[in-house]
Amino acid sequence: MIKNNKKYRVLVAAENYPGNPNGKNVSHQFVHVRNASYKASGVDVTVLNFSSENDYMFEGLPVICPRTYTEQKGQFDVLIFHQPNLKHAVPFCLKNSDDFKSFIFFFHGHEVLKLSVSYPKPYSYCKDNYLAVKTRDVYDDIKFVVLRQFFSKVKAKSHFVFVSGWMYDEFKKWLKVDDSFLGNRARIIPNCIADEFENNSYDCRCEKTYDFITVRGNLDTSKYAVDLVIETARSNPDYSFLVVGKGRIFEHFGKPENLFWLDMTLSHSEITRYLNEARFALMPTRTDAQGLMMCEMASFGIPLITSDISVCREVMAGFDNVALVSNDSFSKDAITASKKLFPKSGSFSPFSKRNTIEREIRLIDEAIEERAEC
Repeated sequence: MIKNNKKYRVLVAAENYPGNPNGKNVSHQFVHVRNASYKASGVDVTVLNFSSENDYMFEGLPVICPRTYTEQKGQFDVLIFHQPNLKHAVPFCLKNSDDFKSFIFFFHGHEVLKLSVSYPKPYSYCKDNYLAVKTRDVYDDIKFVVLRQFFSKVKAKSHFVFVSGWMYDEFKKWLKVDDSFLGNRARIIPNCIADEFENNSYDCRCEKTYDFITVRGNLDTSKYAVDLVIETARSNPDYSFLVVGKGRIFEHFGKPENLFWLDMTLSHSEITRYLNEARFALMPTRTDAQGLMMCEMASFGIPLITSDISVCREVMAGFDNVALVSNDSFSKDAITASKKLFPKSGSFSPFSKRNTIEREIRLIDEAIEERAEC
């Protein structure tokens, strides 16, 4: 990790953050991984958690509530806002614009997507009612107009980071802008993988308990296509499948006898242990801004089968241990594809801290220096 000897303070804003004492469970761990690395490099980081009513410390980082920010106005150089929205990002940035030399906005997914179109239809047992869907559609349409106007207003002092080229294309599509709108203010920097996947490698020599493993936080989210995993297991009874995650999907799709289910969430170290117990990772998807879990698995080195969609073609390019299979024939072609796969050769990953976090730190430096010249 590069060392940053410059003296400046960064405020990182998010809707929620790990360690929130208010009992809200949205972790936003992908934000914390960055912040911890920023701090390790020498950047002075404070987190603004809009969902917390009180200040707290989390793994050495100060997390403040909105009330406390008013007491610290003017003490920060750069504002980094993850998943900018209408509720907090727009009013906060407009009200406090003069308090920061520069803004950096990170786009991870839903914040600039039309959810009813960009995401696949939910499973029938998870469907919202008609009014809720239409209300969300109206909100999304308003969101695009307001964000386009807002970003146009602040882009001269801002940088915009997208976790994939697909995410940037969706941004332009839904906000109805082209490349000239952001110009050289836009960057593609993917989320980094966790240390457990970067510093360790898949052990192909140890005894295997399962043929295929699938790890998802929420099994009921249709974009993660766990139904395709169930179909694959049912169509291939001679193979064993492990699915890890929480949800009700097996109540509705059934659970084949050759599919084993861990109804729990795992730590990163636990995930790597289970990956070493399987021959292949099976990670179909219908929509992803990046697909961090499959990026972590591919970087770890386990042979991986995922879906042949645009974002997977983008982020999996260069991995010789990954096969892309059409969702239309996934249950049949996944098995065939696995027979041609081997563990990853080499240790390079485009999702290492060197290729992600260090680029973000250089961007923070650039944002500071750029405004100093104004």
